[in-house]
Order: sequence, then C-alpha cells, then structure tokens
Amino acid sequence: MGESDDELIEDRQLANLEANDIGIQVTRRLAVPPDLYGVRIRTVSSFADQTILDTYIPSSASSPLNDPQTAAVFWYFVNVTGPSMSLYERHPFDPTPMFQGEPVPKARQHIWTYTFPIVSFQHPALMQAMLALGSLQMAKLQGSPAIAAMKHYHLALRRIAKNYQSYSRRTQPATLAATLLLGFYEVWNSDHDKWCKHMWGARAIFREIPLKEMTREILPLKRKRWQRLLELRAQQVDGYGNPLQPLTDPEGDMVDKEFITQLTGHHVTFGEEGHVLDDESPRPSARKYTERDIERYEHLSDLYWWYSKMDVYQSILGGTRLFMEYDHWTQCAPRAQFGRIDAIYGTFDHLMLLMGRLVNFASLDLARKRKARRADAAAGRGPGQGQNPPHGQGHPYGHGPPHAQGPPHAQGPPHAQGPPHAQGPPHAQGPPHAQGPPHAQGPPHPQGSSHSQAPPTPMFVGMFPTKGFTKPEGFSPRRESSPTASDAAEDIDLETSTAAAHKEWQAILLAFESFRSRLGPDFEPMGPEHAPPEQTPFGPALKYRTYSIAGIWLNFYMGLIVLYRAHPSMPPFSVVAAGMAARQTAGWANEIGRIAAGLHEDSNSADAISTLEGAAFIESCFCLFVAGIQYQNEHQRHWTIRRLYDIGRLTGWQSARQIADGCESSWLKAAELGRGPPYHSPPELGVSHPESIWMRPRRIDRRLQELEAGDNKLILAKTEQAHYALGLLSVEQDLETLDLGAGS
Repeated sequence: MGESDDELIEDRQLANLEANDIGIQVTRRLAVPPDLYGVRIRTVSSFADQTILDTYIPSSASSPLNDPQTAAVFWYFVNVTGPSMSLYERHPFDPTPMFQGEPVPKARQHIWTYTFPIVSFQHPALMQAMLALGSLQMAKLQGSPAIAAMKHYHLALRRIAKNYQSYSRRTQPATLAATLLLGFYEVWNSDHDKWCKHMWGARAIFREIPLKEMTREILPLKRKRWQRLLELRAQQVDGYGNPLQPLTDPEGDMVDKEFITQLTGHHVTFGEEGHVLDDESPRPSARKYTERDIERYEHLSDLYWWYSKMDVYQSILGGTRLFMEYDHWTQCAPRAQFGRIDAIYGTFDHLMLLMGRLVNFASLDLARKRKARRADAAAGRGPGQGQNPPHGQGHPYGHGPPHAQGPPHAQGPPHAQGPPHAQGPPHAQGPPHAQGPPHAQGPPHPQGSSHSQAPPTPMFVGMFPTKGFTKPEGFSPRRESSPTASDAAEDIDLETSTAAAHKEWQAILLAFESFRSRLGPDFEPMGPEHAPPEQTPFGPALKYRTYSIAGIWLNFYMGLIVLYRAHPSMPPFSVVAAGMAARQTAGWANEIGRIAAGLHEDSNSADAISTLEGAAFIESCFCLFVAGIQYQNEHQRHWTIRRLYDIGRLTGWQSARQIADGCESSWLKAAELGRGPPYHSPPELGVSHPESIWMRPRRIDRRLQELEAGDNKLILAKTEQAHYALGLLSVEQDLETLDLGAGS
C-alpha cells in the first residue's frame, strides 16, 4: 500500500511539473512580463493590453504556446475572467506557482485558473471557449467590438459539435466545461435564448454521466482516504516532539440526511457505508473506483453546482421550468458540510438545493394558477379572489420579514392595498438577523381598494418575455422533449391542487428558516469595531468576513423575495406579483441593497477593482435586479443604477447595463400607469459613463412611445431583439405593437 501511495505522489508531482512547464512557456510568450512575485494588486484591467485586440486574429491553429497574442488572451482568462465567474469554487484562485515552475498543491488548484486551463491544452474546444470568454471581457472593458471573441466562440461551437458525436468525448469534464463556458459567454452578452440552448446541452451531457452511481461509490472512498491521512498525521510530531494538531475535513460527513431532506422535500437516506441513497438507487456497482475517478468526480461536481446555479437563475428570469428535473438534483452531493467558514461553497450548494426546489415549485404551479385565473374570470371574480390562503398561522420565519406584516399564508397578499409614500433612507437598526430588516419602501401596486381597473395583463410569466425553448440542433443522443412549461392542465382539480400548493409553499418557507437557523456566527455581518458603518440610501451598509458570505445572503434574500412572489394566491405573472407582494418583500429587498453597498464603499470614483471584488460585483447583479424593480425611493433607485453602471464599467459585465435598463424601464412604466413615483435617471450618468456605440442596444421602450400614435408596426432585426428592458414593460398593449422578425 505504501509503494502505491509513493507512486501516486510521484505521478502527481510529475503532472504538476509538466503543468508548470506549460505555464512557464505561456509566460515566455507574453510581451509584458507578469508579476510573478505577487507585489502588484491583481485588478480586472491590469492584465489587459489595451492594444492586443487591435491586431489579434484568432485561428484554430493558434495556441498560447506558439502565439504571443493568444498567450495574452489566455493569461487574461486565467488571471481575471476565470476568478470572476464564481465565488464558490473548491479551491482559492492563485495561478502564480504554475508560472514559477513550482508544484501547485491540490489545495490551490482552482478549477478555472489551474485545472481546466491545463486540460485545455489537450482539448481544443475548451481552449477556444476560454479564449472566447477572455477576449469578450477584454473587448467590453475597452469598449471595442467583440470580433475576436465571436471568432473563438464559433470555433468552440464547431469543436464541441464534433465532440458530441462520440459518447466518450461528450461525457468528458472538459467538453462539459466548454459547453458551460459558452453558456456563460451568452450570460455575459445578455442573450437568454442562446444561454438556454447551451444549458440544455449541458443538461443532456449530465444525463449521460452516472453521477448518482459515482456519488454512491466515491463518497465512502473519500472518507476512507481522509481517515488514512488522519492516521498518518497522528504518527507525526512537530519540532518539539509534540503530536500535530488533528486535521478537520470540510468535506467529511457532508451529507446530512435530515437537513437535505428538509431542503429538497425528497427522502434521502444513508446506505450501509454512509453514502447517499434514495428510493430509486440501484445496487452497488462492481466497478473499482481509483484516485483518478475521485478527481474526475470532483471536477464534475464543481461543474454540476455551477450549472445548478445557472439553471435556477434562468428559471427565475423566464418563469420557465428547470432544465434538469428537480428529481435528479440530489444525484450529486454538496461538496462540503453546511456552515463551514473554510468551505463556504458547501453552504452555497445547500442553498442551491433550496433555490432549485423553490423555482421548481413556482414553475410547476403556473398551470394551476392559469386555470384558477380563468375560473375567476368566468365567475366574474377579480384575480385571486377565489383563492383564500389559510389563516391563523404564525410566521415561522422569525428573523426576516418586514415589520408587522404577516406572510401570505397568514393574511394573504395585498391585492388592493395602497402603497405608503416613498420613505427616506432607514435609520440604523442593527443587524437584520436580530430584529428583522428595516421596512424602507412600499410596493409599486395601485392605490385604492377598487378592483374596477385591473392592471393590464403581461404576456409573460417571468421577468422578461421568452419565445419558448427550442432544442438546439445536433443533439442526436437521448432525443426527448425539452422541459418547458405547458398549459395542458385542464385535468387539474383546483381545490386539491391549491391545497397541495399551499402546503408545499409553507414547507419551502420552513426550509428557508431551517437554513437560516443553522448558520453560525461566522456568517453574521461584522460589527462596527471591525467595519465602521457606512450610511447608504438603504441604511448602514452590511459587511461580512468574505465576499462569498455576502453572496450567500444576497441569494438567500433573493430567494425569499421570489418565494413570496410565487405564493399560490399570486397571479401567474412575475412582474405583477412583484408589485402585489412588495409590502412583504420590501425588507428583504432593502437588505440586498445594504449588502450590495457593503461590497465597495464608493465604486463611482473607482478606476479599477480587484478580481475578487469583480467577482462579488457580478454575483450581486442578478440579486439587485430581483430586488431593484420594486424600489420606490429615488435615492435607492439612483444608487442601484449607478452601481450597475459601475459594475459594467469596472468588470465589462454587459448584463449589468441591461439590468439597469430593465429596472429603469419598469420604474418609468409604473409611473406612467400611476403605480409608482416619477423616475428620472441620475443626471451625471451620460457624462460619467459614456456608452460605446458597440454596446448600444436600441431602447425599445422609447421606440414604443414613438409608435403609440400610429398603427405601423416595429420590426426588429435579430441583432436588436428583446433584452431585459423590454421584459419589464409589462403592458400587453405595448407588446402587441411588436412584430419580431428577421428583417433589418
């Protein structure tokens, strides 16, 4: 056994040295020597040569090993783009040793700055995907056209299409990583339809990988390996002859069956050896798994949880179903224990399990809501009058809802309550976990109590309209229908299904409370002795020990907002539900603003930010979108728009600008309909944030106003079709003036 361990260590050292040789060769190709000793702050813009894209011509034959311009783009992805994509990876990002000729310990092998960049030298599709994303961020930061990025993107598409024709190649982690990178490319570009196609492709690959079997067999092996390390360490002593302190394994005992069962609503148990089993698990496999299999499983699980996050986000945006059926979400165990400060990614995995359950419930309940809405219309009732939430129950979530407001299950959503006047910034009230977030703003729903003038019904159920999902061509294996929502629900029994929906909604709310109650003091905001309070339009900014902890809370509060908007008595239209539930979600929306403000003191005056701050900014964007559409206070609105513009300027994250346009469009439309205060953009944005002609989508809402007096129709070219701003118009008669076509 000892000899095999020594051989394994030698093989790993050899692989590390070979990888470092590649890193050194890439470094030698760079025109500007890198900062190998870490004395320079790693910022988003410091690694980008301002002229590199001017003469750069992508080619399938180019490699970072033979072309200095390709090496510069690759170097930028490794140092900037890769770390910016996710705050929740297994290992910290620090590629420095790879470029110094030193072995990189496993604890520092970040998946996007070490593991997959090394793999990409043997996988052209992955290399092209990385170059596409890196050159895209460089182009967005420089305000230049993303021509090189598009060339790499299409080269990657062709390579992936070839790989997909072979089962062995398409199930490789590298092919899956390339597919997800192209999906993230479309997220960066705010192209929802193409993003969903890549997500569907990743789902198809996951469906062919035996993740459930791998989880069942590999978890016990990892525990045995860890036990062996503990035994070896127990035999070692320090320089004084004392035994070394025992190690703690953040991944040990990472499956808490009761907790995961509560989060998911699915019965999860332990097998004889402590592995994950459910009611459909097959018998143990006779295959012998090796260390290489364990490493492959870790790479797949890293990709799986990144995919799960994107699946949740696309469901919230489009109001569509999850691509990966939720019954399969427990096939891969969370990567670490819950609540560990040294393994925050494990807590995030648990949160994604809960968020997946939430959006799965919300999308599946739409068919029942549509039928109930038709029944109300046929009976002459106003929307929601036929659905009475249960009464008399206390609020189980004791640390978060706005003051004096019961949840929908206790008092029902405020269908016709008038909003309070816009409030100024809330005063300091202590951490939200002690007494609840401050109630800072009212909902953007109509004043008065009359149902005589119902709001115009939007044509879409999510936060922006979708044309439905069309399965991408070329996916010959496993031909099956895509998991899109359907209205074929005439056989639904309204009384039974409504009772079941209320029960599931209540169970999800209890799961959120359980999640919150298990977080320890490490996840609380820092006190004034460590982080002096900074006043913002939302109240004192909240600062946490790490950006990843702040991201946990951003997503947690966003989940609560989505949960209340998805209550069974709410209408099946997200934007309308946002206004109706705004009284009850105002406190959580305000908390999102406080947390986002705590990420950076004054981004408006910043010329550059670190890559870690860039990752935190990108993480906050979508949460600000969900919360921002219900802001009514002018100072809060202006702060949100300025922050989103700053994120786009400092990180190149194009979606931040689209989200800002979406929020502004919703506020303008609400004011036009008399359901919100007037809104005017911050006056300095036109000067402080000049917009590049390469990033200027046609403002559809403005064009619609020009056409209101005429009968002519607006025809959009494919390059000018809807983005987030259109999605938040939420007025049926405006959308009816659109004629989406391929004409120019």
